[in-house]
Amino acid sequence: MPGLSLVAGRLPLGEAALFFGFPGNGESFRVDRVEMDFDSTNRLMELAPRNLAVQGDLRYKSVHDSFSGPDLDDEVREAAGSLYGYLERLLNAKSYDGLWEEFEPDDVRKALDKLTLALKKNFPQSGKTVHDIRGGTVFGLLGGGREFLYECVSLSELRMVAAEEMKFLRGLFPHLDPQKSHEEESQISVHSVDAVLRAWKNRTVLKDGRQVKVEAESLFDGNISCRCVETSALERVLVNLTNNACRYSHGDTVELVILKASESVTRWCLLNSISESQKKWLSDKLAHNGLVLFQAGMTSEGQGLGLDSCADVIAQVFGYPMKAEMIKKGYLGVKVWDDTFCSWFHWPIYHKQPNDESCVCSLKQ
Repeated sequence: MPGLSLVAGRLPLGEAALFFGFPGNGESFRVDRVEMDFDSTNRLMELAPRNLAVQGDLRYKSVHDSFSGPDLDDEVREAAGSLYGYLERLLNAKSYDGLWEEFEPDDVRKALDKLTLALKKNFPQSGKTVHDIRGGTVFGLLGGGREFLYECVSLSELRMVAAEEMKFLRGLFPHLDPQKSHEEESQISVHSVDAVLRAWKNRTVLKDGRQVKVEAESLFDGNISCRCVETSALERVLVNLTNNACRYSHGDTVELVILKASESVTRWCLLNSISESQKKWLSDKLAHNGLVLFQAGMTSEGQGLGLDSCADVIAQVFGYPMKAEMIKKGYLGVKVWDDTFCSWFHWPIYHKQPNDESCVCSLKQ
């Protein structure tokens, strides 16, 4: 079977369901149940060392590229507020028919474009941030229009990704909701990996007019953040890598697999099938865990900013001022096996303390 090959074995956490799509002659192959062996024969565990050193305090506590303070231009404030307002109405919608009484999908696109122009005008160095805002899953789905949404996306799924984007925007623009933004940065609110899985299993992504589904499974059962702002940062990396996987996938699914690399960190792997032409383009760019691909502008299409933005977030989490060194050490990277492209990153495990409370948003998902 072409593509990624897994070796059967025993998993310390017990038998787990794990789904992979493998390309072959235009078809997709599925392995319904796999017992994975955490040894050197397991390709996902060979991606990087398991005992990665920690340079910082392991926790992402504030948005590294936020726009705040009295000097924030009124044009940016108003544009961000307008876009946030549309998402808030979407979040409160009871039905699609009721939602369309509030606004049309194209209204959101116009508000997104307005914020994009305002940021580029007032903050010329904000390219990666603009890229990540525009890459939000909710904006891609709304871009499909009414008919696509009616047929392919439930309102509950759309509301979920709208809430995800609103949390991201609050981190970038604290003026949108100062109290909630402060709480999301300061209050200990534990998020489990299960909460993330509920948000990502069978997620619909519309990329470049093509619908792709995300299959997600975890072989780790624990907590991955202690603040909402930290979970939002993890989701930011996931959205970027998923968008990248969906853009270049030669099939109609991409796979998210979460592993426990050590007692301190988890490993998150995105897998997608690729074409022969993509393999050829990548062939001389995979050294040092694909270091060159994490440089802004390095892309076969698109803007080439998403992977670089991911590196910014992971550098903040693990305390690495030099991103190149971090990538070479395997904190994140890319690899190709036959017809399968894999991108990965690491995220610290959070060990819940006796007085910690679980995040209300996680419990509601």
